[in-house]
Amino acid sequence: MLDHDGSTAAVAISSDAFETAVAHLLNNAIEASDGLPVLIRIRHEARHVVIDIIDKGPGMTLDFIRDQLFQPFGTSKRGGSGIGAFQARELLRESGGDVQAVSAPGAGTTMRLVLPRADAPDGTAPDAPSESRPEFSNMAAGAPRNAGELLGAGSDAGFAGARGARP
Repeated sequence: MLDHDGSTAAVAISSDAFETAVAHLLNNAIEASDGLPVLIRIRHEARHVVIDIIDKGPGMTLDFIRDQLFQPFGTSKRGGSGIGAFQARELLRESGGDVQAVSAPGAGTTMRLVLPRADAPDGTAPDAPSESRPEFSNMAAGAPRNAGELLGAGSDAGFAGARGARP
């Protein structure tokens, strides 16, 4: 499912890097959701485009997010390579962006991608917004932080995936 605020903006990342980062994170979300829809929310800020990939999987502990999620070649998935979240974060950071995991056991996971807009108002490479700076977060409710700020009319493009689990 796709929920967006209706506006458009170019982001300061190559199309190959963008596609690779989003594909890794979206595939993880689909696997974790065990056939349930995955929601993609897009919102535009003055200096950033924020993309939330929201799954209804089992969620992750703060310890796992902090200690293992972004480590290369470490995986908890059978047959996983352990490269997806690590490579996605590196590609986003190389472009001046970042990714944040917002999760809790039993509450699903939101992977928040923060990308600099190519048309940032002052023409400088923007820093990630302060609400995205810690690369991990743990929440009690299933909704992403700042959910009230996510505006837009959604269009359905349901995603169903293979079985998968996260710790």
